[in-house]
Amino acid sequence: MGKEPSGVKPSRIAPISAGDWKDNITGRPVVKNARVYQLGPYSAPGDHLRGMLYYPVDPSGNKRLNAEGKMPVVIFLHQYAYNHGFAVGYTPNGYDGNARLFQTLTDKGFAVLAIDMVGFGTRMEEGTYFYDRFPTWSKMGMMVNDAISCVDACTSFNFIDTKHIFLLGNTIGGSVALMAAAQDERVAGVAVVSAVTPWRTSNSQYESIRTYSHQHGFIPRLGFFANHPQDTPVDFGEIISCIAPRPLMVIAPTLDRYADTTAVKNTLGNVSNVYALYGKQNNLLIQTPPEINRMTGEMNKEVAEFYSKITNNQ
Repeated sequence: MGKEPSGVKPSRIAPISAGDWKDNITGRPVVKNARVYQLGPYSAPGDHLRGMLYYPVDPSGNKRLNAEGKMPVVIFLHQYAYNHGFAVGYTPNGYDGNARLFQTLTDKGFAVLAIDMVGFGTRMEEGTYFYDRFPTWSKMGMMVNDAISCVDACTSFNFIDTKHIFLLGNTIGGSVALMAAAQDERVAGVAVVSAVTPWRTSNSQYESIRTYSHQHGFIPRLGFFANHPQDTPVDFGEIISCIAPRPLMVIAPTLDRYADTTAVKNTLGNVSNVYALYGKQNNLLIQTPPEINRMTGEMNKEVAEFYSKITNNQ
């Protein structure tokens, strides 16, 4: 991921009164029975990282807290969406998929923290000039760092249950979620969709390495192994195994044209063996629906139920 430059964390993390003017261009998910904390300069996590924290409220407008006076939170990392970031998801029948996802989660009592990842949506120009500013770092390094900064933000609010901070990622957001959870044990559980594309089996049909190194420039140094992928020093199997034995849900659609389903199956089989070493096989949930690489309404419900079971059992 390269060398992270030195920096200074904000002295405080607090909501601001209004969003950024760019929000009026991209739009943002509208969630019923929920309110929003806007995070922005100069009291935002990380390097002035902007975000929106949706939290459920009751009919009187009060936060829907549990018996301990807290609520669990899901940090959402969006899909490949350069033009709008997390503003819009898959839109069946004209309905905003991310709004539907956030609604499903807040209806279950979860707060949702969402950000645009570097190079996407309102942060598109950050991606354009990223390597001019940080020639020894990587976009993936910053995306992971931003995800961890979101965890920092969640721990700063007294109504957030810090024992139940979850990550949810779709496609590239899923890859970021896996790498962030592997590094930060404060993450209580992870759910990802179409996020696993093994590097060591990269070939002319499934260019998993060049997708990260050449096409999107997330991890340029990974490109050194493009012509001999079997020598890649680390792969998703090892990364995901670092999350064990924490709860993990992997949805790997069989019609995802960017993923080698055989390689994905083998990788997750190895991860399952690691969970077995801990005696926590039930903490790993693998689903392979006959779908393309998207989050459907049914997946939203299954993910929300996955988080609910973790929260209720701990």
